[in-house]
Amino acid sequence: MNRKVNESVLVFTHETIDQINQNGYSGKWVAKAERLAEVEYVICISNSKKESEFEHGRAFLIGKVSGVDVSKTDNSEEKTRKLIKISEFSRLPNTESLNNVWEKLTNSQRQPIKYFHTDELLSELLMIDLDKLKWEKTQNIFLQNEENKTINQIIDEARQRISAAAGVLPEMIDINIRY
Repeated sequence: MNRKVNESVLVFTHETIDQINQNGYSGKWVAKAERLAEVEYVICISNSKKESEFEHGRAFLIGKVSGVDVSKTDNSEEKTRKLIKISEFSRLPNTESLNNVWEKLTNSQRQPIKYFHTDELLSELLMIDLDKLKWEKTQNIFLQNEENKTINQIIDEARQRISAAAGVLPEMIDINIRY
């Protein structure tokens, strides 16, 4: 298991709390899996100028990062995108310090992902006290569906993940099982 560093990541997302809760991840990010795997927390910022549960640019959720996965899709453009797995999350309170977070902390950068030192981000910039938050476990329907897969499906997905991580075609990956 990777050692967690004192770093967290902001993501500018269209996802809702319900989607993140049910999936157990925030997803399809263009980022290095190695770096994402070392972060402690993900803070989700609303990227919705349309009718939404939250005002555009507002921090609405913090999640405890439990790992990283590669997007499982047939769309070749999305095959290397990463899923930030979340074990527990907390809905963030409606406070002034959490409004317009994306603009304030990133100067409205176009890349929808930004890393910060955890202590500085939570205590000084967002003024979030982790001890005062109510944490909920994710429903994680995404991982529950993993249990119903055949060995061939699991091997094919492993081949896709290795392919994306190694930067080679899936056909170049051989997986052997010895009994």
